[in-house]
Amino acid sequence: MRNIVAVAAGLALVLAVAGCSSDPGTDATTASSSDGRTATPTPTATPAPVMVVVPDASTGLTSEVTKMDELGLKPVVLDATGTDVTYHFLSDDFGSESIFVSQKPAAGTVVEDGATVTVKVRDPKVVISADFSGSGGTITSLDGSSISQVTDAPQHWEKEVPYGGTTDYTFTNPYAAGTLTCTVTQEGEVVKTNTASGPFASTNC
Repeated sequence: MRNIVAVAAGLALVLAVAGCSSDPGTDATTASSSDGRTATPTPTATPAPVMVVVPDASTGLTSEVTKMDELGLKPVVLDATGTDVTYHFLSDDFGSESIFVSQKPAAGTVVEDGATVTVKVRDPKVVISADFSGSGGTITSLDGSSISQVTDAPQHWEKEVPYGGTTDYTFTNPYAAGTLTCTVTQEGEVVKTNTASGPFASTNC
């Protein structure tokens, strides 16, 4: 009898130890902190966006559009037809602030890095003119294979021409003496001028 009780007590002890073993579904596998509590995942910090102030394109299109590009903004320059002409202002110096029309967002606006800034422009006004010292002169225009001529141009002649046009104008003094001058202006500023004098002198612009 005493041996049976001892065996039974030993069996109970084995069962008790077995009951303390780890179970994949218990807290033993989910607890990861030293005090037995479940660790909370550390959230990944999101970097704050870089904030920039939009330059004022009306103060100088080429320089300010270039600055926008360097700041990480995306400048888009549209002409009157909606065509993207940004590449002009990243390579050439137009030197005229008067062709600026508008920009969005407005100058001085604080935006995030990579924001798009749309600038609208128009073609500058280009005028070609001729001044004859006599009563007038002859004007010959050549555009590709198309040629035309005015033989009785007034003493002062001028015409507004398309910006970037391809027509060449030649001016001739039909008199034995005198001078003639041709001039090209852009937004009222002289960008080219030529003068010729003497009998049947000619020049072009």
